[in-house]
Amino acid sequence: MKLSRKLGAGLILIATTAFCGPITYTFTGTANGTLGLDQIVDAAFTVTVLADTASIVSFGSGVRNVGTITTIDISGFPLATFTDVMDVADNQSSEEIVFGDDTTDSALLLRVDPAFAGYDLAASYGPISLHGEDTVSASQFQNIPTDQGLLTLTASEETFTALSAPEPASTLLLLSGAGLLCFCIGAGGLRRRRMKRVTTN
Repeated sequence: MKLSRKLGAGLILIATTAFCGPITYTFTGTANGTLGLDQIVDAAFTVTVLADTASIVSFGSGVRNVGTITTIDISGFPLATFTDVMDVADNQSSEEIVFGDDTTDSALLLRVDPAFAGYDLAASYGPISLHGEDTVSASQFQNIPTDQGLLTLTASEETFTALSAPEPASTLLLLSGAGLLCFCIGAGGLRRRRMKRVTTN
């Protein structure tokens, strides 16, 4: 059964005290599976999700951020770029960190640790070591499209890390205002979408 991560219609922009800007989420570990026609056997991998904290939204049990570019570097293989839109979610109530395929609304990597109960995806975090096999990857990380072919992967012994871009010194004095501006821009976008929805119904 596909594990879905449907968020519903009531997405809300997260306003945090963090500076709105680039953030990189990484999942590392050991992989077995296939990439195209080639076998992956006990190979080190790194999934890298480039995103922006301005894109963080909340849902009923946590927060989610859609990546702009997502790659996977598997030892012995060319760097592969996912061709679907990918995302990272933190289901805070269930203490889960999730790497997912946003295009198909499915979880690909999912691990549970108390460290994720309060993480909002908006700041540097970790590394958080996650031991054992990722059972969700074994059942759901199958035939995911990349520019190097379809990827099927079972992950184990993972580590999650988030690294936000440091604020330039010239912007430090504007930090609080930038956070407010980021929220206002996002909220304005939400209002425009809602108004458009009303006028077209």
